[in-house]
Amino acid sequence: MIHFYFDFLSPYSYLAYQQILKLRHNPENSFSKQIFLLRPVFLPQVITTFQKEGPGDIPVKRAYMLKDCQKKARLLGLPFCIPKILPFNSSLPLRLMTLFEGENQWQLGSELFLLAWGQGEDIGEERVLNQVLQKRALRFEDLKDGMRCARLKIKENHELAKERQIFGLPTFDFWKDDKKEFYWGNDSLQLLQNDLGE
Repeated sequence: MIHFYFDFLSPYSYLAYQQILKLRHNPENSFSKQIFLLRPVFLPQVITTFQKEGPGDIPVKRAYMLKDCQKKARLLGLPFCIPKILPFNSSLPLRLMTLFEGENQWQLGSELFLLAWGQGEDIGEERVLNQVLQKRALRFEDLKDGMRCARLKIKENHELAKERQIFGLPTFDFWKDDKKEFYWGNDSLQLLQNDLGE
């Protein structure tokens, strides 16, 4: 089982998520034989476990990161649009993810990522989340109780991330030969695929 740690705030998580979503359904790909467990976490909290600021807080790194992601998205055939508000508050969409399972969860995550990084929408707004939920015959108000419980799930994910010394997103965590390994970053997907194919 591969544990996939991500945050909607991370454009590299967007690139990785959309690639995995596609590769999981390709029977010739090693990812199709794996079970992925989505673990949403809050990027600033992951970063500050080990350092004071992330790349998005340093102007030259932020500019490079966004340009880099734009180029990589183009290569992957993915839309890329810097969100109107950045950083946006990802806590609500992250908690919302914990209320779904299986393919429903994967599709919700993809839709939220595409709204944020494909269309530049502020997915931290209840109005935007309600538009997503209405397609599923749900309302944000109907999920208030579940959203409160979801805080505990996000906290549990953070505790696991801290225990594994995960310092950035996206990160992929899995067992290999009775030993846990993890891979950090969108670019590490190829390394992960290679190891799974051994």
